[in-house]
Amino acid sequence: MFYKTHFFEDNDPARLAKLAEMYWSEIGEYLVFVESDISVFPTEKGWLKTITDHMDADATIGSIGSRVYQPDFVSMEDAQKLEPGMSEDQLGDLIKIRAPMRRHIVTDEPIISKHNPPLRLLVLRKKAYAEVGFGRDTAIHKGMKAKGWKSLISNEVAHRHLSLLNIFDYPDYDTDSRNSYFDFKGLQPVK
Repeated sequence: MFYKTHFFEDNDPARLAKLAEMYWSEIGEYLVFVESDISVFPTEKGWLKTITDHMDADATIGSIGSRVYQPDFVSMEDAQKLEPGMSEDQLGDLIKIRAPMRRHIVTDEPIISKHNPPLRLLVLRKKAYAEVGFGRDTAIHKGMKAKGWKSLISNEVAHRHLSLLNIFDYPDYDTDSRNSYFDFKGLQPVK
């Protein structure tokens, strides 16, 4: 399943860029970044083919990411129950209350550009990556647009991000919620 694995001694933010450079001559047309704490809803063709089919059809697309499964966001009310002494500003930061991905636009369009795609799952065209480089999701998105590339979100591919089910780093970690997070049989992505 894996071509090679690497263990890094430190959490260097440039490690992914360094790996891309290391394997540059072996990389095909696309680079795919997938974080280890997400799961992806099944699609008819598979999430990767769903995304790369759009990219194959339009050479101006530099990147496509998946949309976030909206019901996973913790509400302010639930956050306040978990941490009643914390201010709304602090809680808002922890539950990403101001994140654009939290306000997903429901549409039938298969790919959209309402905000930057989250870096949890992102497919980059190698040529666009060579022009823009690697960074935080907003930086990649802005860089793509500045260089004339489209930076899109697949409305057909949705991911669940483990940390969205909880308040980030709160002390009462719930293993049962984590386990049920990965068992989403019967759940359907929002259309």
